[in-house]
Amino acid sequence: MNIFTVSFFGHRIIPEFREAEDRVEALVHALLLEKEYVEFLVGRDGDFDQIVSSTVKRQQRLVRDDNSSLIWILPYPTAELRNNMENFEAYYDEIEICGSAASSHPKGAFQIRNRQMVSEAISLYSMWIIQAVELIRPYGVSLKDLKRSADDTPHFLFPSLL
Repeated sequence: MNIFTVSFFGHRIIPEFREAEDRVEALVHALLLEKEYVEFLVGRDGDFDQIVSSTVKRQQRLVRDDNSSLIWILPYPTAELRNNMENFEAYYDEIEICGSAASSHPKGAFQIRNRQMVSEAISLYSMWIIQAVELIRPYGVSLKDLKRSADDTPHFLFPSLL
Protein backbone atom coordinates (compact mmCIF):
# COMPACT_ATOMS: atom_id res chain seq x y z
CA MET A 1 0.00 0.00 0.00
CA ASN A 2 1.26 3.48 -0.86
CA ILE A 3 0.95 5.68 2.23
CA PHE A 4 0.98 9.42 1.64
CA THR A 5 1.96 11.21 4.87
CA VAL A 6 1.18 14.90 5.37
CA SER A 7 2.22 17.06 8.34
CA PHE A 8 0.28 20.24 9.12
CA PHE A 9 1.69 23.30 10.89
CA GLY A 10 0.06 26.69 11.47
CA HIS A 11 -0.81 29.59 13.73
CA ARG A 12 -2.47 29.24 17.08
CA ILE A 13 -4.76 32.14 16.12
CA ILE A 14 -6.02 32.60 12.55
CA PRO A 15 -7.93 35.80 11.81
CA GLU A 16 -9.07 34.57 8.35
CA PHE A 17 -10.43 31.33 9.78
CA ARG A 18 -12.91 30.58 6.98
CA GLU A 19 -10.37 31.22 4.20
CA ALA A 20 -7.87 28.86 5.82
CA GLU A 21 -10.60 26.26 6.36
CA ASP A 22 -11.68 26.46 2.69
CA ARG A 23 -8.10 25.90 1.51
CA VAL A 24 -7.53 22.98 3.85
CA GLU A 25 -10.89 21.47 2.88
CA ALA A 26 -10.05 21.54 -0.84
CA LEU A 27 -6.68 19.96 -0.17
CA VAL A 28 -8.00 17.19 2.10
CA HIS A 29 -10.84 16.47 -0.32
CA ALA A 30 -8.40 16.06 -3.21
CA LEU A 31 -6.03 13.88 -1.21
CA LEU A 32 -8.82 11.54 -0.13
CA LEU A 33 -9.88 11.11 -3.75
CA GLU A 34 -6.42 10.86 -5.32
CA LYS A 35 -4.26 8.90 -2.88
CA GLU A 36 -4.41 5.24 -1.98
CA TYR A 37 -3.96 5.99 1.74
CA VAL A 38 -3.29 9.28 3.57
CA GLU A 39 -1.89 9.81 7.06
CA PHE A 40 -2.75 13.29 8.33
CA LEU A 41 -0.31 14.26 11.12
CA VAL A 42 -1.61 17.05 13.35
CA GLY A 43 -1.03 18.75 16.66
CA ARG A 44 -3.70 20.19 18.90
CA ASP A 45 -2.27 23.57 19.76
CA GLY A 46 -4.40 26.24 18.13
CA ASP A 47 -6.77 27.36 15.41
CA PHE A 48 -4.92 25.81 12.49
CA ASP A 49 -4.68 22.41 14.16
CA GLN A 50 -8.40 22.50 14.93
CA ILE A 51 -9.21 23.53 11.36
CA VAL A 52 -7.21 20.63 9.98
CA SER A 53 -8.61 18.04 12.39
CA SER A 54 -12.24 19.03 11.95
CA THR A 55 -11.81 19.28 8.16
CA VAL A 56 -10.27 15.82 7.93
CA LYS A 57 -13.08 14.33 10.03
CA ARG A 58 -15.74 16.12 7.94
CA GLN A 59 -14.18 15.06 4.64
CA GLN A 60 -13.83 11.48 5.86
CA ARG A 61 -17.61 11.49 6.43
CA LEU A 62 -18.42 13.17 3.11
CA VAL A 63 -15.85 11.69 0.71
CA ARG A 64 -14.55 8.43 2.16
CA ASP A 65 -13.20 7.16 5.45
CA ASP A 66 -11.49 3.94 4.42
CA ASN A 67 -8.24 5.39 3.06
CA SER A 68 -6.96 7.77 5.71
CA SER A 69 -6.11 8.27 9.34
CA LEU A 70 -6.01 11.38 11.49
CA ILE A 71 -3.03 11.07 13.82
CA TRP A 72 -2.50 13.41 16.77
CA ILE A 73 1.23 13.70 17.53
CA LEU A 74 2.05 14.94 21.03
CA PRO A 75 5.50 15.94 22.24
CA TYR A 76 4.81 14.33 25.65
CA PRO A 77 1.84 12.97 27.63
CA THR A 78 -0.35 15.72 29.07
CA ALA A 79 -2.94 15.94 31.83
CA GLU A 80 -5.50 16.83 29.16
CA LEU A 81 -4.75 13.55 27.36
CA ARG A 82 -4.87 11.48 30.56
CA ASN A 83 -8.12 13.09 31.71
CA ASN A 84 -9.87 12.77 28.34
CA MET A 85 -8.29 9.67 26.80
CA GLU A 86 -11.60 8.02 25.91
CA ASN A 87 -12.87 11.09 24.03
CA PHE A 88 -9.59 11.61 22.21
CA GLU A 89 -9.40 7.97 21.19
CA ALA A 90 -12.91 8.24 19.79
CA TYR A 91 -12.00 11.34 17.76
CA TYR A 92 -8.49 10.60 16.46
CA ASP A 93 -7.65 7.43 14.56
CA GLU A 94 -4.32 7.27 16.37
CA ILE A 95 -2.57 9.15 19.15
CA GLU A 96 1.21 9.09 19.22
CA ILE A 97 3.68 10.41 21.76
CA CYS A 98 6.95 11.44 20.12
CA GLY A 99 9.47 9.40 22.11
CA SER A 100 12.47 11.62 21.48
CA ALA A 101 10.48 14.72 22.47
CA ALA A 102 8.96 13.11 25.55
CA SER A 103 12.41 12.36 26.96
CA SER A 104 13.69 15.90 26.36
CA HIS A 105 13.27 19.12 28.33
CA PRO A 106 9.68 20.40 27.97
CA LYS A 107 10.86 23.73 26.50
CA GLY A 108 12.42 21.92 23.55
CA ALA A 109 9.87 19.13 23.20
CA PHE A 110 7.64 20.88 20.65
CA GLN A 111 10.59 21.67 18.41
CA ILE A 112 11.73 18.04 18.51
CA ARG A 113 8.18 16.79 17.87
CA ASN A 114 7.75 19.15 14.92
CA ARG A 115 11.03 18.11 13.36
CA GLN A 116 9.98 14.48 13.72
CA MET A 117 6.65 15.21 12.01
CA VAL A 118 8.48 16.92 9.16
CA SER A 119 10.97 14.08 8.94
CA GLU A 120 8.21 11.46 8.73
CA ALA A 121 6.40 13.28 5.95
CA ILE A 122 9.50 14.20 3.98
CA SER A 123 11.30 10.91 4.34
CA LEU A 124 8.31 9.11 2.90
CA TYR A 125 7.14 11.49 0.21
CA SER A 126 9.02 14.79 0.27
CA MET A 127 5.69 16.45 0.97
CA TRP A 128 4.27 18.64 3.73
CA ILE A 129 1.74 21.37 4.23
CA ILE A 130 2.73 24.80 5.48
CA GLN A 131 0.30 27.66 5.58
CA ALA A 132 3.16 30.14 5.30
CA VAL A 133 6.84 30.23 6.21
CA GLU A 134 6.31 32.51 9.20
CA LEU A 135 3.69 30.14 10.60
CA ILE A 136 6.21 27.42 11.31
CA ARG A 137 8.81 29.54 13.11
CA PRO A 138 6.90 29.76 16.43
CA TYR A 139 6.75 25.96 16.43
CA GLY A 140 10.50 25.57 16.28
CA VAL A 141 10.79 24.52 12.64
CA SER A 142 12.40 26.88 10.18
CA LEU A 143 12.53 26.76 6.42
CA LYS A 144 16.22 25.90 6.83
CA ASP A 145 15.24 22.83 8.89
CA LEU A 146 12.81 21.74 6.22
CA LYS A 147 15.33 22.17 3.41
CA ARG A 148 17.97 20.36 5.43
CA SER A 149 15.58 17.45 5.96
CA ALA A 150 14.36 17.22 2.37
CA ASP A 151 15.93 15.69 -0.69
CA ASP A 152 14.50 18.45 -2.86
CA THR A 153 13.16 21.99 -2.63
CA PRO A 154 10.15 22.45 -0.33
CA HIS A 155 6.80 22.42 -2.07
CA PHE A 156 4.27 24.87 -0.66
CA LEU A 157 0.63 24.07 -1.25
CA PHE A 158 -0.48 27.51 -0.10
CA PRO A 159 1.79 29.75 -2.20
CA SER A 160 -0.66 32.67 -2.19
CA LEU A 161 -0.14 33.06 1.56
CA LEU A 162 3.65 33.38 1.32
